[in-house]
Amino acid sequence: MRVATADGGEAALQLLSHHAFDVVLMDLRMPGLDGVETMERLRAAPGPNRDVPVLAFTADPEAEATACKGFAGVVGKPIDPVALAQALAVYVPVTRGA
Repeated sequence: MRVATADGGEAALQLLSHHAFDVVLMDLRMPGLDGVETMERLRAAPGPNRDVPVLAFTADPEAEATACKGFAGVVGKPIDPVALAQALAVYVPVTRGA
């Protein structure tokens, strides 16, 4: 698996406008644009990730459930590696020996 990171919503949109991804893990609370607004802008703009599944990343998934509408799923903080792997496995094909 290859991973790319961005320091905020604007940086994420810049990265997502140029490189295709299988899935995006997006924090709901980022500097500048929050995760909801960043996802809305991603969906509204042309580009390789317009329809990519976006998983919300949040410390309080229950309290932010309404904010997570439109996201493909929710991953809680702190990260549970098993839960993260399960959430990603839905969207990322597994290849053995690659």
